Amino acid sequence: MIFRSPILTAALLAILLTNANAQSFLTNGLVAYYPFNGNANDVVGTNNGTIFGGVALAPDRFETPNSAYVFNGVDGYIDIGSPAGNSPVYLTETAWVKILSREPISEPVSPPIDVIISKREANASIGSGWPDLGIIASGQYTGAGVLSVDADFYQNDCIGKTLNPTNVWFFLCGVVSNGTYQIYVNGALENTLTDSHILSSAEHMYLMHCGSFYAYCHGVLDDVRIYNRALSTNEIALLYSYQSGGFCSPHAAEASAFVTNGFVVGATITDIGCGYTNAPLVLIAGGGGSN
Repeated sequence: MIFRSPILTAALLAILLTNANAQSFLTNGLVAYYPFNGNANDVVGTNNGTIFGGVALAPDRFETPNSAYVFNGVDGYIDIGSPAGNSPVYLTETAWVKILSREPISEPVSPPIDVIISKREANASIGSGWPDLGIIASGQYTGAGVLSVDADFYQNDCIGKTLNPTNVWFFLCGVVSNGTYQIYVNGALENTLTDSHILSSAEHMYLMHCGSFYAYCHGVLDDVRIYNRALSTNEIALLYSYQSGGFCSPHAAEASAFVTNGFVVGATITDIGCGYTNAPLVLIAGGGGSN
């Protein structure tokens, strides 16, 4: 049964979504978030960042002062602990980044990479692996986003298509889902890789630094998010739109309801929508059960 009621306005939706059971895709599975608003604190968890070397507050992509961090590419990085654990099967890493100059250091099996997020050991002989999120720094794919299946004497790169220039902000996202790796740039899926190599590391997670080949990234970083689940293609597109300042194609918001004993007790937002100028009506689809 599908019906539309003029009485059920956006006010009802707001009540449902502020219920203790309501959860947005933006926060579902979010284990660490670093907006860098004047500090390197984790605003959703306890993994506050520790700053090392040449790192300083800088304007973000909206030119807001002290709302991002610039890294010198020599010894600057931020240690954020282990918000996703040591051996995640499902993982999403996202960040806004502006590369200022390219990384010259490479491993024997790969081109140089500006590493944005890594959890590799400083000594490769110890044994560690991680899906490093970064940007290709030289060769035919210079500027492409990359999610590297990176382990001791092993690397398999999931390389994107867009060749991003230096001194330009862009959104980078890597997704791991039980042996499937995806790289997204500016909200769009650009490549998918299947790799069964097991990745695990007891090292802390570093921003703008990879310990396995002593590389440091020279650039500006903002809005780093770590999820313990694989975000969907639609969710990543919505996250990009949301963090871009709300620029998107107008469309309706959607939510999936929790029903207990015939009553709606909560909802999970699956699409935040865009383009509303007036309070929208609420359409309830289905009946007699959950969702």
